[in-house]
Amino acid sequence: MTDQDTTQFESDESATGTQQLPLLPLTQGVVFPQMVVTIALETEEAKRAGAAAEKAGRRLVLVPKVDDVYAKVGTIAKIENAGELPNGTLALVIRGVGRARIGSGSVGNEGALHVEIEPVDDPRADRTRAGAGQGVPGRRRDDPRAPRRAPHW
Repeated sequence: MTDQDTTQFESDESATGTQQLPLLPLTQGVVFPQMVVTIALETEEAKRAGAAAEKAGRRLVLVPKVDDVYAKVGTIAKIENAGELPNGTLALVIRGVGRARIGSGSVGNEGALHVEIEPVDDPRADRTRAGAGQGVPGRRRDDPRAPRRAPHW
């Protein structure tokens, strides 16, 4: 998937508002937008979510789960690739493409939990782009407060 594909997916999400996607619970760690990770589908719940995502345009929402409680915000993700690990466990290569607020859920035909999501704009993305390469988000190169590099003599 190219950056253009990801940008198109993000703009499609923003335009459609609330929608339903299968939920893949994360019991260890967090996945943020723009991260690419490999996730092993070790539990039945995870396997059902992966199967449901295939029918939902290879999209799902990744949500941290601690002590059987889901987070209120998750990451909308696109499945880049699927396969088996050397030990035979099914795994997905997933790219985070945006953030979403998690709403109510219901069990779909595949037995996976589908939740309503509302895409959320990340205000930090604009600040980071504005100060890219400066080491201080939100500061432009011509800003007198921006860090300066020592000259190479």
